[in-house]
Amino acid sequence: ASSGTGTVNAGTSSTAQISASQTPEATVFGIGDTQEVGPFRITADAIQAGEGTNTYLQPAEGNMFIGVSFTIENISGEEANLSSLALFSAYVDDIEAKFALSSSLFLESLDDAAFPSGKKFVRAYVVEAPIGSSVIEIHFKGEFAGRESVVFTIDIPASGDAGGEDVSDISPAA
Repeated sequence: ASSGTGTVNAGTSSTAQISASQTPEATVFGIGDTQEVGPFRITADAIQAGEGTNTYLQPAEGNMFIGVSFTIENISGEEANLSSLALFSAYVDDIEAKFALSSSLFLESLDDAAFPSGKKFVRAYVVEAPIGSSVIEIHFKGEFAGRESVVFTIDIPASGDAGGEDVSDISPAA
């Protein structure tokens, strides 16, 4: 198992293609892109891949954690609810990947919350997938019953590309 973590911040290359199977309501974006959907403005800030920094919470043998850090702002005139399980879904190399509740890659992974109008926060959506995976696709629906969504399709950095540095906190690049 690799002990390094790879990181890509805003301004780096990402894949932005729409697949034929996506509905017309979906649009694809990458690292550094900002979009508005439902009551939210969402920006994909950075991506990491690796085993995380917690000795006790590691991915399964042959797997790694992959996380995308997002800045999410409530742009509505009222409190809005955000649910990691209901509003986000992910695919790694076109295979469904579930939110990794036990991941230790990021200090602040995405949690369910209600937050006031005009407020924003930075959180990460993290999944577990096989080492060597190449692309993560994260779908974000702005509302529970909404049909509109945005899709962030991002190349996954090879584990260890960051030279083994501790990158457990991937605040947005300045």
